[in-house]
Amino acid sequence: MPNVLNLTVPNPDQLLNVSAYGAGAVIQVQSGAAEAGPFADDGTVAIVAGTTSYTYFDTDGATTTWYRTRYENVGETVVSDWSTPFITDEASSVGRYVTVADLKLRLGRPGTTDDALLDQICDETNQWIESYTGRVLAPVASAVYLFDGYALESPYVLPLGRLGAREVTLLETGSDGVTFSTVTATSYALRPLAQDRALAGEPARYIWMIDRTALPRGYANIRVTMTAGFEAVPADVRSVAIAIATRAWHGRQSGQADVIGNDTTGAPLVSKIVAPELKATLDRYRAVMVA
Repeated sequence: MPNVLNLTVPNPDQLLNVSAYGAGAVIQVQSGAAEAGPFADDGTVAIVAGTTSYTYFDTDGATTTWYRTRYENVGETVVSDWSTPFITDEASSVGRYVTVADLKLRLGRPGTTDDALLDQICDETNQWIESYTGRVLAPVASAVYLFDGYALESPYVLPLGRLGAREVTLLETGSDGVTFSTVTATSYALRPLAQDRALAGEPARYIWMIDRTALPRGYANIRVTMTAGFEAVPADVRSVAIAIATRAWHGRQSGQADVIGNDTTGAPLVSKIVAPELKATLDRYRAVMVA
């Protein structure tokens, strides 16, 4: 699947200076299968004067692909340190409920001048939504998760936490967290079942041992390979995220003061960044215990 990397260069004119990387400077992108590497060159993006936001497409990337970047001159003789390795937003555990592109469209700001601030507002909004609901409301790629048998209230029910699961491809158990045995797929089921879910595309919250086989006690001794999160970001959650980010943008110069009206230029002064009606929508998605 193609991966889309949104790269930010806060000081392009300085990087293009002859005393830095000079004309023709680029962002070198490397990719690898693991956070620790090894990494290999994937491609470059030319740095343009006055442009702080860049998009790089990795046409053969995967949800598990890791990336790192650095600045280079034309001859690759002057280079910066590598960035901290990162994974694409689509593979992150934090969903992209609002993106910079969404916010620009709502604000009517097509330029790149404010990209760094817009990106910060989007990140803060996305993280806040998951902190408030206690859940991930976006798709999460298949991955392996470890659970503690000692943390279970019932040896027959495994809570799947803030992620939930749309599909479990492998359930393994052990006693020491080192050696695992595969549990037969007919021995367990995801609950609640699809027909019982209150929200479209919602993941199951538990694995139930339907044959009454007890899950073993231990630490990091239950291993689940699963596709997690919602099938897609719910439309009403996306709408709430865009509204919150828009309010945050308009309220940034008022110190988020609790006032209502417009300033002398007509810009809105927002009374609350998160209005009660927006919270009411998110309340439908807050984590609850299911009997």
